Amino acid sequence: MLSNMGAKSDRERDATAESRDLNVLQDPAFGQLGGEPASPRGPPLARVVRVSVLGRPLALPEHALCDGLSHLALATEGYVGLQDYAEAVALTLGVLARYGIVAFLA
Repeated sequence: MLSNMGAKSDRERDATAESRDLNVLQDPAFGQLGGEPASPRGPPLARVVRVSVLGRPLALPEHALCDGLSHLALATEGYVGLQDYAEAVALTLGVLARYGIVAFLA
């Protein structure tokens, strides 16, 4: 009689260990509602700096401006504000557009 009880507890212990070992990465159904796959709601919104290029409003990605600005700061060992740098980029884009090197879609 004792051996049956011991065997049952071993099986219960094994089942508990198996369920404990199964984590969310191994169980694709975990946490899903209605069996639908999880998906992001959309791309994260990037912060932008608004400028005007040849009278057209343009939203320049802040992360791209920061990359360029960091190179400028290292080269000149000076400080330039983000908005000032964005205005300089807009002026450069305007000159390039006038020479036909870049074009802006209507």
